[in-house]
Amino acid sequence: MKYICITALAAALGCFSAGSMAQSFYVGANAGTSSIKIDCEARQVCDESGTAYRLTAGYLFGNGFAVEAGFASFGKATARDGGLSATLKASGAFIGGAYTLPVNDSFGIGLRAGLINMKAEVNASITGQGSGSASESKAKGYFGVGLNYTLSKSTRLEMALDSSRAEVVGDDGTVRAYTLGVRYSF
Repeated sequence: MKYICITALAAALGCFSAGSMAQSFYVGANAGTSSIKIDCEARQVCDESGTAYRLTAGYLFGNGFAVEAGFASFGKATARDGGLSATLKASGAFIGGAYTLPVNDSFGIGLRAGLINMKAEVNASITGQGSGSASESKAKGYFGVGLNYTLSKSTRLEMALDSSRAEVVGDDGTVRAYTLGVRYSF
């Protein structure tokens, strides 16, 4: 799926001449906290929060519309009960569209949606019994919303919420990332 995303983005970007690309390509990096919803009933210890990040590359067509691809990590969640310990991680490559609605000269509201090849990995162990793991990668929809602030013609700050679903061993749940980041256009 990573290679499909990269190939599709490269093909879309290849359709434009060098003269029309000024201030149109961008890269971005976001980091923050995550929330992975897992079944925490009757668990002694349950931590659904982790560290999230997103790396993005895109092309701005004009009028606020863009195509972008990248990689997002929604962190990990852990649960422990007696001798049982389990960890769930969720991450994946994505491709999609984005739109920025300008509020004024400095602020804008960003919306994004697309497909993510979500890899969910669970690792579990039972004290004195052993351990095991399972992982699945499935194409899932994702969406995001954010507030951005323009620092200069090429640089802006972004506060974002991204959400999707992760599925492993027949169970699925919502994954969210709450991040702050920067985007640079060239």
